[in-house]
Amino acid sequence: MEQDQFWLQASVVDTGWAGQLPSEHGSTRNGRRVSRQDTDAYLSSSDQPLVGALAELCDLIRAVDPRIVESIKWNAPSFAISDHFATTGFAPSGALRLVLHTGAVKRAVPLVVEIEDAGLSLDWKGTDRAVVTFGSADEVGARDDALRSVLRQWIAQTQA
Repeated sequence: MEQDQFWLQASVVDTGWAGQLPSEHGSTRNGRRVSRQDTDAYLSSSDQPLVGALAELCDLIRAVDPRIVESIKWNAPSFAISDHFATTGFAPSGALRLVLHTGAVKRAVPLVVEIEDAGLSLDWKGTDRAVVTFGSADEVGARDDALRSVLRQWIAQTQA
């Protein structure tokens, strides 16, 4: 298995969701509450050096669209509207990673997402998946306008 496919195909944490998404922040599915508290608990339990940068990145993602819900999926904070579109986490190198994708399940015919990346330097892993990495909280802050722009474009093209 290729390294860049790891996030999607391995170590999937079963949160009891079976692909279902809540209709709003704080709603319940299968007896499990989804809210910012899940992400906050994840962040507070992390011993990663860039956990503060991850918290800042999560705040930025939440603020892009009021429909965004979050959960811990693939053992990391993941964000969705009609389906998951952004998953955060730490790369094996320790860098902070944001994976933009088109859902929890691979599509038979991948979407072709076209993004004006505004200097974010997206690392495209296919027509429907891109990765951006950050080395520090300062880097997240310095790239926040470009990141907001890319997230809005991604949501517009991938979320029904």
